[in-house]
Amino acid sequence: NSGRHILTGPGLIDVDASAIKRFSIFNKANSEFRVEFFNILNHPNFGLPDANIGTQFVGQIFNALSNREIQLGLKVKF
Repeated sequence: NSGRHILTGPGLIDVDASAIKRFSIFNKANSEFRVEFFNILNHPNFGLPDANIGTQFVGQIFNALSNREIQLGLKVKF
């Protein structure tokens, strides 16, 4: 006999950042170096709690989202 939305999960804190550097190699070629950071603060973001009221695991959290990720890229245009 429970109402809707009685279980709330933890908040989500996610800060992403990127940096791009463009430079010329020769007169006809350009390149671009890119670095991207996902979850740069490396804050633990936990999943939603178990919402099955009929089990002993109700309200417990069993998963988390990914840690900090760094992605590098290089593009050459000619």
